[in-house]
Amino acid sequence: MVKIPTPPNHLSEKAKALWEKINSGWELDDLALTILEQALTHFDRAEQAKKLIEDEGLIVENRAGTKKENPAVTIERKSRDSMIRTLKVLNLEIEPLHEGRGRPGGT
Repeated sequence: MVKIPTPPNHLSEKAKALWEKINSGWELDDLALTILEQALTHFDRAEQAKKLIEDEGLIVENRAGTKKENPAVTIERKSRDSMIRTLKVLNLEIEPLHEGRGRPGGT
C-alpha cells in the first residue's frame, strides 16, 4: 500500500479530504503534489467566496447605495475555473460513471 502524503496545513478540512481521496487513487510525484495543492487552494478560495455570497447575498449595495453584484461571485467563479484548469494539468484518468457520451439512458 502506498503512503498518502500529508496534506498541507493551510488547506481546509474539506480540501484535505479531497487531497487524501486523490492521493489514494493516484501516485503523484512532487511536482504533481504542488499542482494539486494549488488546485485545492483555489477550491478553498471558491468555498470562502461561496460562504460570503450565502451571508451577504448575490446583490450588495455599494457606498452610494447602488445595488451591484457581490464581488464574491466573481471570486468564486474565477477560483473554480482556476481549480478546474489546474486539475486538468494533472491529467488524471477518471472513469466515466456510465458507458458512452452524454446522459445515461432512462433519465
